[in-house]
Amino acid sequence: MGWTAAQTPDQHGRTFLITGGNSGIGFEAARVLAEHSAEVILACRSADKAQQALETLRKYAPAARTSFLQLDLADLSSIKRAAQEAKERFKRSMSSSIMRV
Repeated sequence: MGWTAAQTPDQHGRTFLITGGNSGIGFEAARVLAEHSAEVILACRSADKAQQALETLRKYAPAARTSFLQLDLADLSSIKRAAQEAKERFKRSMSSSIMRV
C-alpha cells in the first residue's frame, strides 16, 4: 500500500508557504500540513479566495497557525513585494526552516 496523508509526521515548528493554496492540490497540501501542526502561509493572488480557504482550513484544524500573503506569480513586482513581506513577517520561522536544509 502507498503513502497516505495520515502518515504525515508532526510538523510543529515548521513553516510552509504554499502558492495557490486557496484551491486544488495547494489547498489539500495546506490542509494536511495544518492538521499536522505546521504553520501554513497561503500565498495567493485573491485575498477573498484566500480568506475563504483560511476559514475552511480552520474547520479542519481549529488550532492551526495560518495566514495569507498577497502574491501574483505573473507580476514580478508582486513577487518582490511578497518576498520582502515574508522575510519581515516570518523571519523567525523562515530562518529556522532554512537552518534545517
